[in-house]
This record gives sequence, C-alpha cells and structure tokens, in this order.
Amino acid sequence: MNRYIALALNDLRGISRDPMLAVGILGPLALLTFIRYGFPIIDIFVEESFSLNLSHYSRFMTSLFMLITPMLVGMMAGFLMLDERDEQMVSYYAVTPLTRRGYLIQRLGLPTVLSIGLNVMFLSLSGLEPFNWLGQLAVIMMLALETPMFALFLVSFASNKVEGLALSKVGGIFLAGPIFVYFIPGAWSWTGSILPMFWTARLYEMGMQLSDYSRLLYAVNVIIALGIHVLLFLLMLRRYEQQSD
Repeated sequence: MNRYIALALNDLRGISRDPMLAVGILGPLALLTFIRYGFPIIDIFVEESFSLNLSHYSRFMTSLFMLITPMLVGMMAGFLMLDERDEQMVSYYAVTPLTRRGYLIQRLGLPTVLSIGLNVMFLSLSGLEPFNWLGQLAVIMMLALETPMFALFLVSFASNKVEGLALSKVGGIFLAGPIFVYFIPGAWSWTGSILPMFWTARLYEMGMQLSDYSRLLYAVNVIIALGIHVLLFLLMLRRYEQQSD
C-alpha cells in the first residue's frame, strides 16, 4: 500500500508543476462552478435577447458536459504515462515492488476513482437536471470506464505528449454521442451507436424517464453499453501491453 501512496504523492507533485495536467482536476471543477452559477444568468440573457429558453436543452447539455470530465481526467492520466514512458520510468517501476501491473493499476485506478467523484459532484450539484441514483448509476459506471479508456487511447497511439495533445483533440469527436441521441431523428440516431458516449447519453436519457421504459429494455441497453465500453477498454489495454513488451 505504501508504494501506491508514494506514487500518488509523486503524481500530485507532477500535476502541480504542469498546468496542462492540472486541467484534469481543475477543469471539471471550473465547469461545475460555471454551470451552477453562470448558466442561470446566461439562460435569462438569451431568453430576453433571442426568445430562446436554454433550459429546454438542459438534459442535452448535462449529457454533453458530463462526458468532458472522463476525457479531461483520462487526458491527465495519459499525459503522465507518456511522460514516464519518455523518461523510461515504466521500466524502473517494473523492477520495483510496485511491478508493471501495479503501476498500470495505479495509473488507471486513481484517475477512475477521481472521475467517479467529479461526475457525482457534477450530476448532483450542477442544477441542470434532478439527480437520482437509480436512474444514473449505470451512467456513472460508463463514465468511470471512459476515463481509463481515454488514457489508454492516448498512450497507445501517441509516442509523446505533442502527439498526445493532437490525439486528445481528435478524441473530442466522441462528444458527438449526445447529438445523435437528442437531435438526430428516428432510426438515423442509431448511426451514432458506434460511439461509446452515444450509449452513455442514451442511458442518461432513459434513466431520466425510467417510468416510460420497461425494465427489460433499460437492462438490455445497460448490457449493450457495458459490453461496448469493456470491449473498447480491453482493446486499448491489449494495444498498450503489446507496445510495452
């Protein structure tokens, strides 16, 4: 346990020295603060100026903004892993009591726990939509899986932090998931089902209207979403391990 704590403390020192890494923690908190206190003011201004009530789109905005947290935290974890790979620290950890597997567990586990906490804070405190554990527990689980998945995406396909930064921008396409759920009509919306974030947004929408869906239909969607997330995570993990060998 002490070796995990020592690595975590080293992470905190690294994050405090690199503003890009600090965004992984400060970004979600800043977003929560802005949505909580700034959105009502913007909503009133837009309605008075353009006769457009933004609160009608609060469910879509919640779906969109909640996906930003695992991306930012995953990006922070990915950048740390890229730094340590450049400095050949991974080989060092492999021969210490931490071991290569312990290093990976620490690098992916801590950001996942952090992401869960930040997402629970956002969903419960943002004020955009009411929070209920029953309808949103599956959503939090998907968001938790997206954090290590995004970290592995960066470290598996980028050779350094510059390439990682470029990939993180490309990864923003995953945020299109809620657009398919809320704005693409009929069967065309399913064209977005190849994106894991589509299923996260869909589960959020279904969870907010559980009384309108059968338990079986909701359970089937949870199983499909979980299967897609786990499959992509395992594919990213496999590629990472192949590169590390």
